[in-house]
Amino acid sequence: MVWMQRAAVAALAAMALTGCSANSDRGESIPDSFDGGGGVATPKTAVEILLEAASQSDAALACTVTTGSPEDKDLGRELAKLRTAALEQGITAENVQMLKIGDPEQETESYTLSGGPVTDLEPLTFQITQLKDTGHRVFFPVPDKLDL
Repeated sequence: MVWMQRAAVAALAAMALTGCSANSDRGESIPDSFDGGGGVATPKTAVEILLEAASQSDAALACTVTTGSPEDKDLGRELAKLRTAALEQGITAENVQMLKIGDPEQETESYTLSGGPVTDLEPLTFQITQLKDTGHRVFFPVPDKLDL
């Protein structure tokens, strides 16, 4: 019994240090969720949960609303980067405001985030996708071409 508890703790620690484990073997262009669940009801909810995960350094929570995270990516480091960038902008899960940018006809939508007082820093930009009509997920870590 003790060895099972230790194995579970080790697995959680490994997930915190790497990306979410993928749950798709279909090879579709829009990946399944990493935790096997659907998305959340709105893009804003997905971002709010991701910001909360970043503030708590909670990789497991981040995995419930993210997609596109390679298994070899250090999710803990990426969440710390997001936490720092959000703090600089005054953005929290409670005050986040989102502005949709780009082509509204695309399956993947881009949003800029703001929340606090206006700063001279570039706004944070995220891509959010709808997964097979089950809800929304955030592409995280943020692709290099986006701002984070």
